[in-house]
Amino acid sequence: MRFLLVTARGLHKVTEKFATHPNCRCVPVPQTKTWVELGFKNVPESRVEIEKGTDRFERLSDDEKKRILGPAKFAAYKDGKLKLEDVAGFARHKNWGPVGYERSLRDILGEKEAKKWMAEAVKTQRMQGEPNKLIREWINPKRVPSEAEIRNVLEYVAKAPFRSAVTGVDKVAQGQMFLGRRLNAKEPSIVAHLAKRVLVESQWTESTTLDQYLADIHSVAGDPDVKMAVYVRRGKALYLGLLGRNRVPSERLGARPENYLWVVYSPDYGTIVSGYQVSGVANIGLPEVVRWL
Repeated sequence: MRFLLVTARGLHKVTEKFATHPNCRCVPVPQTKTWVELGFKNVPESRVEIEKGTDRFERLSDDEKKRILGPAKFAAYKDGKLKLEDVAGFARHKNWGPVGYERSLRDILGEKEAKKWMAEAVKTQRMQGEPNKLIREWINPKRVPSEAEIRNVLEYVAKAPFRSAVTGVDKVAQGQMFLGRRLNAKEPSIVAHLAKRVLVESQWTESTTLDQYLADIHSVAGDPDVKMAVYVRRGKALYLGLLGRNRVPSERLGARPENYLWVVYSPDYGTIVSGYQVSGVANIGLPEVVRWL
């Protein structure tokens, strides 16, 4: 006789120790011979047929799979980087004996790959937000945004965080004192950007804080005459650009201020990626194909 469990592995030997978990209600089910195998040809089959966990999982919708695995594991699963059976872990508890548990993404793929897929899951979640979906639709010249849609996007960008990744600091600014410490070759993106605007371009004063810089960037979305543009760089990265009047308070303007503020927002990540002062559209450095809204 063999035992069948509703797990990714399906059939288990009778000699295998039955793993459990807190609040476990799993039970082994014997797989008996069929009536035909027992020599009875005309008897309706009554043997319990239980499909493997992997087969049952494959029949689920993507939404159900994502709910079970979680966003990061689901993203890696969809890309073929892990299988359902990879998620099943087994260990021995001092009180309960053999136990089953769900392995972490770090345990399955390693620290570096796990971080990659966790970031991908965050990106996907943000991309599914309505404002970001609208921006991707606007790259199509036939898609005319309504006033309500534009207002929705502007309100969203007015609260968006700055990109959190670490990035390179302008060589002129590297090693200089800024915000009470000496700048490294790489810093959080908002620090690197403000350092360039202050120490290299003299657009803001050295007393400007990160919060004030971000507030200045957010203010562009509230400009009643703001100009909006959608464009693609490097063939796939989509951006929304906002051009508005420079309303930075005079006490925080540097020695070389400009008339306008240009803000770059990424709908792929739901974050602001750049913000600086410009004299006009001519010195922004846009790609050839841009759709102004």
